[in-house]
Amino acid sequence: MANKEQFLIPLSGGMFVSGKKHIIFCESDKAYSLNCMVESIDRTLWSVSISDWADFDIYDWDALSGANVYLWPDKKKDGEAKNYAQMKRVSNKLMSLKPRPKVYWINPDDLEIPAGGDIESFIQLYSKDDKVVIEQIHAVLANSYSSEPSGKVKKRIEDAISGKRETIRMPWDDIDRATMAIAPGTVTLICGEGGTAKSLFLTQLCEYWHSKLGHKVALFELEEDREYHLMRILAQKTGEPGITNDRWIRENPDRARVLYKAYEALLDEMGKIIYEAPVESVTLTYLAKWVDEQARSGKRIICIDPVTAVASGGDIWVEDLKFMMAAKQSIVETGSSLVLVTHPKKGGGAVAGMDSLSGGACWARFSQTILWLKNLGDKKEVDVSVNGCQMTAEANRMLAVLKARNSFGGGSNYAMNLHGLVLEECGEMLKLKKGE
Repeated sequence: MANKEQFLIPLSGGMFVSGKKHIIFCESDKAYSLNCMVESIDRTLWSVSISDWADFDIYDWDALSGANVYLWPDKKKDGEAKNYAQMKRVSNKLMSLKPRPKVYWINPDDLEIPAGGDIESFIQLYSKDDKVVIEQIHAVLANSYSSEPSGKVKKRIEDAISGKRETIRMPWDDIDRATMAIAPGTVTLICGEGGTAKSLFLTQLCEYWHSKLGHKVALFELEEDREYHLMRILAQKTGEPGITNDRWIRENPDRARVLYKAYEALLDEMGKIIYEAPVESVTLTYLAKWVDEQARSGKRIICIDPVTAVASGGDIWVEDLKFMMAAKQSIVETGSSLVLVTHPKKGGGAVAGMDSLSGGACWARFSQTILWLKNLGDKKEVDVSVNGCQMTAEANRMLAVLKARNSFGGGSNYAMNLHGLVLEECGEMLKLKKGE
């Protein structure tokens, strides 16, 4: 920090900010791009920038005290972390000034400029008419959001309205509304004992998200290889579970070929999103890095099946926490969602509950949605509510919503039916029939 007697360097454009209503702070040293035209058109606007970020602490920041300052970061390239570290540094500096300026953020992803683009790139879009440039700059400022707590609320609302922020749907309407699970920056756990169809549950979701809705999905399968899961996806799509059985295929060769041909393209597409575990043991550190790579590359939904299959290299409670903290940072910064299949702790599968999850307490604490899938055995008659109407249904699975921080469904149970390796929703479960 410079002392008061140390010579301070003026910000680029900083000597002329007095009396300006709107001051734009550019990440690149491009303040002149706007300033050369505003004096003759609109004297309320001005821009400033830093010539050399290495001299950050010896610039004259007091010139911005009490002003309205708009932070304009350069647009990041695909795959780059969008944490805007330099501009956050500026924001923190401005917040320390007295009187404190009002600080607003401009989201460069809202602007039709190329990756790596800055305010100069934006001006060039309208360079034939300076008045149009100024009008467009004002429009950008109007869509900025404050760095105050209310500013983040505004940004979230506007992003939801524009569709940039979206909670991805699930293929089961009642469960989707009750959980709103796949919101940006959130973690969903799918738990259940072996044989409850958790992996089928997840592949059905991934196929729906990727093929039906067109989202970018990554699925890391830690148990069985890609071919195994593609065969099950083929069974789900065709409604013919026999396609996973070598004997059935041998006895029905023509039928098997027809089914394959009908979904060959889909299998190729799904095969591209499935990652197989390498020959060596997979650790939580490895998975955390994989999650980060997928999130930075633009994957909207990232899935691991099951996270409990990793190799333990030390204190599992510590490793669990490190993984969750690293993964949470990746998905929050990129707006992706993480879906993890897990298991009950040893001896804890009989009763569905957050305390029965395998591993450390961090899994329950830092996830927004926890779903517990239970096998009911043979089909049972259950009373369910569908659109407010009570009726009877047959179900062989139950999905317990243990946690639903994004919606209202925590504590509710949903009857489901596994048929042809596909899970169907039957309605919110009211109770089992007497004697069951």
